[in-house]
Amino acid sequence: KSEGTMILSSLFSSPIQNIRIGTFSKAKFIDRRKNLNRKSFSTKENELTKPFNILFFGTDGISLKTLKILRKNQTSPEETPTPKVVNHLEVVCMKELLPSLICPVKKFSIESGIRVHHPSSSLKEWSLPSPEFDIEQSNPSRKFDLAVVVSFGHLIPSKIIDSFPLGGINMHPSLLPRFRGAAPIIHTVLNGDKRCGYSIIELSRNRFDVGKVLLQKEVEMGDKMERITSEELAEELGREGSEGILQTLNEFMIRKKSAVDQDSFGIKATSAPKPKRKDGYVKWAEQTNEEIYRMWRAYNGNIGIHTKFNLNGEEIKLAEMLHPSQRISYKNQEKWEGKYQPGMLKYDTVQKAIYVKCKEGWIGITHLYAANHKARDAEKFAIGYRFVGEKEPSSTFCFGNLEES
Repeated sequence: KSEGTMILSSLFSSPIQNIRIGTFSKAKFIDRRKNLNRKSFSTKENELTKPFNILFFGTDGISLKTLKILRKNQTSPEETPTPKVVNHLEVVCMKELLPSLICPVKKFSIESGIRVHHPSSSLKEWSLPSPEFDIEQSNPSRKFDLAVVVSFGHLIPSKIIDSFPLGGINMHPSLLPRFRGAAPIIHTVLNGDKRCGYSIIELSRNRFDVGKVLLQKEVEMGDKMERITSEELAEELGREGSEGILQTLNEFMIRKKSAVDQDSFGIKATSAPKPKRKDGYVKWAEQTNEEIYRMWRAYNGNIGIHTKFNLNGEEIKLAEMLHPSQRISYKNQEKWEGKYQPGMLKYDTVQKAIYVKCKEGWIGITHLYAANHKARDAEKFAIGYRFVGEKEPSSTFCFGNLEES
């Protein structure tokens, strides 16, 4: 496959958006560095240490995408977007609490014959290992050149960062400094952002996600941002970000010299903390249907969103929802208009969905979990609790707020 090409411009005081054109990515990127031109990428300085000996830190599905493309570049570089940049690759995963809780990165590493290191409970007492080279690999006397970190979830101590001659880089799935923290994708969806992307940054000492930016790209999603879930967005950004890691490694010395502070972007830094279970409790009288739908898209597959069924006090998990544009349709709508209060239920026989009155509008639920039960579709739930048909609005057939503890 041919290598993707770039259109590069000299950058001045304001950011310039350029389009990367190639086989491997259609992402728009925003490169805020100055005085960068095409000639820069052919300098001998950029080639001094390639290919690199890399120690990869990761855990989940997002980081797995980067690990896979690094492994592919190591073994079959012609099948990746860049020339060979990975000479040797090993992995760091924190030791799991139970053997059955093996993370995706470790599982792939074992299956692929990649050496895995297991710091016990803390990185503070851990020392950087020496690479274990295969006989056929070049430069066997070299140590690890740099760390590549993606969705690792643990702060890398300064002494470990300083052990790498070239330091370390991190792929963060947001347009930093927006959404620093453990859950940037969830907060991108939850806040209804129209823009998304990723940042490749230098590993920072003592704080998460504040390092200088080496590369930042906005990933064009268009109208998909109105319906996409955090799991789906993680797939997109994980794939795009993995290619960004390769691009950064291929242009490493140039990008390191021209890295910029996040403060220079003129954007207010925001945080993206890991959500707590109570964050998924719906408040029908306080939230609009649009807000509840975003909440479902953000938390589904993570903490989920939950409510209480007033009829029996049972906790209900809302498993699948309709877009707010799919409006409720029922007979004699004028008769009941204004009588439904937030949280009250109405079964829609046309769309086979339980509609819930919100602060503004209605939201349709198609699948839900009751406590100690498997997922049930809305029709079975409505028939089981006998609120199908033309019923008076009732505070009994109603969802209420769960108590926060």
